[in-house]
Amino acid sequence: MAGNVHVAAASAQRAHQAAHAAITQLQQQHAANSSQLRQLHTQNESTVTILQKADADATRRGQHAMDEIIESLQEKLKAQHAQHQAAVQKRSEQLESEQQQRQPSSSSPESSITAQRYLHWAELACRTLRVV
Repeated sequence: MAGNVHVAAASAQRAHQAAHAAITQLQQQHAANSSQLRQLHTQNESTVTILQKADADATRRGQHAMDEIIESLQEKLKAQHAQHQAAVQKRSEQLESEQQQRQPSSSSPESSITAQRYLHWAELACRTLRVV
């Protein structure tokens, strides 16, 4: 019986040592995993910072490009408006001149009314084409 107790004690001792070795190994793995996790967390923070800066830069560049496009379109619209206004003014003058040539008597009420109508329509056309 003493032999059995000795064998059991030896077996318990080996189990204890194996458990202790397993605990030590798990603690080492835990430390390694914690270190790796901290590294990944730091890399993740760096990546997020880089992406945020890239996004802000892209947004800034996109806004700048849109501002340039809008400015260019506004300049083109202003130029077109000026051309249209000049064309309307020229046509209004032509119509007035033609009217005066047809009826040299500018004192007649019909001639005056017709010229006023042409001028009125020309002014309306200019207002319609006006760029805000």
